[in-house]
Amino acid sequence: MTQELAEKLVAWYEESIAMIKEKELENVVGILRKRRIGCGVCLCAFANFDIYLKEDSWVKSQAKQRGYWGKQPMHAKTKEEVIQCLQLRVDVLKTFDGE
Repeated sequence: MTQELAEKLVAWYEESIAMIKEKELENVVGILRKRRIGCGVCLCAFANFDIYLKEDSWVKSQAKQRGYWGKQPMHAKTKEEVIQCLQLRVDVLKTFDGE
């Protein structure tokens, strides 16, 4: 993980959250799929930025501390729950201090 990637991911998730807030629940799944944000941070980084994070020590340490970055957004039952799942990723990524 680099500071640059953390910032890119935060921007990507925040942009996605803004898009989701404007849509009805039935359209949210399409956004999650199209933007590749329905699963975990590692898949999002790989699919959107071609960066492999699965073995990254910081990402793994956050998963251990926080229970695997929370629930996967694709498994949320409401639009609000999807937003909460994505916001957790933003909050965690914002804690990255470049080390």
